[in-house]
Amino acid sequence: MDATNSKAEAELSALSTDQMLRLQRLADLAKVRPEDVWLDVRQYGWDDVEESIRADLEAQEYFKTNPGIPHAEVMAEAWRIIAANAKRQNKGG
Repeated sequence: MDATNSKAEAELSALSTDQMLRLQRLADLAKVRPEDVWLDVRQYGWDDVEESIRADLEAQEYFKTNPGIPHAEVMAEAWRIIAANAKRQNKGG
């Protein structure tokens, strides 16, 4: 085990009861282990991690009814844009 993991584990075990409850709630929302959420909380902070989890859940819900644009369609449009710009650069050249 490296020093970073040891430090993270020590910090995790030193959390207050309220912090542990919040960590567990975030882990439940994200459907991951509290230890996994703790690594993100250490790096980004409580509020940012909670906002990120909630945004992810919101996006998942949105895409259940709004499937987005098919990959092939996006790639065809990207190539069309590239080709149009390449032609302009060659003409200006």
